[in-house]
Amino acid sequence: MHKITTFLLTCFSFSFAYAQTVKELYIENKYDELVKYEQKADALTGEELYMVGLAFYERQI
Repeated sequence: MHKITTFLLTCFSFSFAYAQTVKELYIENKYDELVKYEQKADALTGEELYMVGLAFYERQI
C-alpha cells in the first residue's frame, strides 16, 4: 500500500510540475491547447479568461 501511495504522489507531482499555465500557452501561441481551458473557466482569473477568448479568436483567423 505504501508503494502505491508513493507512486501516485510522484506521478501527481510530476504532472503538476510540467503543466503549462494559460499565460505560457498564450505567449507560445499554442491556441489549440489553450482553448481546452474553457472547461475550467470558473477557476480562471479575468486575465486568463481573456487569453482563452483571444485564443478562440486567433484560431478563427
